[in-house]
Amino acid sequence: MRFEVQAPIMVFREWHRHRTQSFNEFSARYAPMADLHYLPAPARIRGQSKSNKQGTGDEDLPAEIVAEFLRRIEREQRMIYETYQWALDHGVAREVARINTPVSRYSKMRASANLLNWLRFIGLRAAPDAQLEIRQYAEAIGSQIEKHFPRTWVLFKERPL
Repeated sequence: MRFEVQAPIMVFREWHRHRTQSFNEFSARYAPMADLHYLPAPARIRGQSKSNKQGTGDEDLPAEIVAEFLRRIEREQRMIYETYQWALDHGVAREVARINTPVSRYSKMRASANLLNWLRFIGLRAAPDAQLEIRQYAEAIGSQIEKHFPRTWVLFKERPL
């Protein structure tokens, strides 16, 4: 199966660990990047997990911290894109103008793999301890596999890889 995906670059960094897949990512060297950035929902912004060094914990943060964090990253994303667009408008090469691109910027790619490798991907990336953002993409791919390979999906759910 092959999927065309638009996701934040931070999701692609996790996704590209699956070396059994074939990837073809949009290149900002050939076309301008869209002004599209990931901004997490306020409920997503929580404290660091005490038990998982790379995960989000259950601790709520004060509302003013959440609001200020969102305000700051939204401002930074806007400023970075304005600088990028200014550079393009003034003749700076796309491959140089994109240097400051944050991992919150959306990109596009095509990802191909056989069914077994997609199921392994889902087994890892849809797990409860996986990062929320990639888990959402894994669940979407799972729904497509369920639609096109219903018997395989039932067997996979009974006995995950």
